Amino acid sequence: MLPLAAALILSACGGSDDDKGVSPTSTVTAATGAPIKLVSIEDELTREHYSAGIRTAVDYINNHGGVKGRPLQVTICPNNDDANVAASCARKAIADGVVADVASANNFGSNSNPVYEAAGVSVFGDSPLTSADFTSKAVFPLQGGSISSVGGQVALSIDVLKAKRVAVAYLNVAAGETLPPLLDNAVLKPRGLSLVAKVAVPRTVTDVAPQVANLLRANPDAVVVALTTDLASKFIRAVRQAGYKGTVTLPSPVYSESLVKSQLSGATDNLYLVGFANHAAPAYADFVEQMKAAGRDDFIDDAAAMAWMGVNAFAKIAASMPDITREAFTKLLPTLTAVDTGGITPSVDLSKPGTALGGQLPRLFNTTTFASVVKDGKIVAFDKSGKLAPFAAPQGG
Repeated sequence: MLPLAAALILSACGGSDDDKGVSPTSTVTAATGAPIKLVSIEDELTREHYSAGIRTAVDYINNHGGVKGRPLQVTICPNNDDANVAASCARKAIADGVVADVASANNFGSNSNPVYEAAGVSVFGDSPLTSADFTSKAVFPLQGGSISSVGGQVALSIDVLKAKRVAVAYLNVAAGETLPPLLDNAVLKPRGLSLVAKVAVPRTVTDVAPQVANLLRANPDAVVVALTTDLASKFIRAVRQAGYKGTVTLPSPVYSESLVKSQLSGATDNLYLVGFANHAAPAYADFVEQMKAAGRDDFIDDAAAMAWMGVNAFAKIAASMPDITREAFTKLLPTLTAVDTGGITPSVDLSKPGTALGGQLPRLFNTTTFASVVKDGKIVAFDKSGKLAPFAAPQGG
């Protein structure tokens, strides 16, 4: 058992659930000072994944001296897929004296971000999911969220795999309907192309054969899948069963090797996963090693990696501060020009508004994505792709 001061404290607002260069064999000195309080608001869909990354990072940091001898204390607050609960999480965190919100994946930023703004609390290292996350001055993500992930899928298909006929399958919800025109205008049009098929898939559909047939009638040479995990797996299996052997891309965040094996076995040829983590980075190897040591192998995926990265980035920044307070952290963030993530992402400049999409999303500081493939049952970096820049000019000729 970990000493209490070194343990990660989890709460659910009424119900619950690395330091770079420090190896697992280093001398262990548990942090025992006054805790540094943080909060993470999590959607139900990805809560287990983000929680696994947060817990692993916090346990490791606290068992290796903490931050200036102080342990990190993170409250994970599930939003229960309820906007009011998300706002309540933020209010309770403020009352509890948190320094910051770190590594959240919260679909209700439009409700929680204004609460944070009023109290001078920053949201750092989160997964930006809605327009509120891309525009609020309280939000400082280190990755580009789903908009960059799907844009990266298209960029990979065209720039690297030389596709000319790209089709997209997207979720038949209000947010999903905005995706095809965004991809057409921001990613394909600059490359002289347009989507050849745009197929909406109902969230509760049991048989996706009609949607697959509709998509394949357009004779695509690349299929971009932008669906929830179980639905994406179902769609990909159906595409392969229909005889399509071409390129298929999907977002990587919650696809671990065990999930690929259980849901996509036999369907991984010409399958590319696109996410925010550079799997060839030294810090990503640290993430994998620590997750395995913690017994969390089933959650070695990009979602957990982003959460792990966010906690570690916070710890590194906090270690440089004379006084680790809410006010000091909030004041410091917009002055940082090169946040180091150990190579999992490029260094991130938080001092200037993002310029992607004509500057419409000023908190989109990093649009870079990375591709992976499944090889011998392992998810490995696709080294031909390098970094993908979906909202920049086409790469290569």
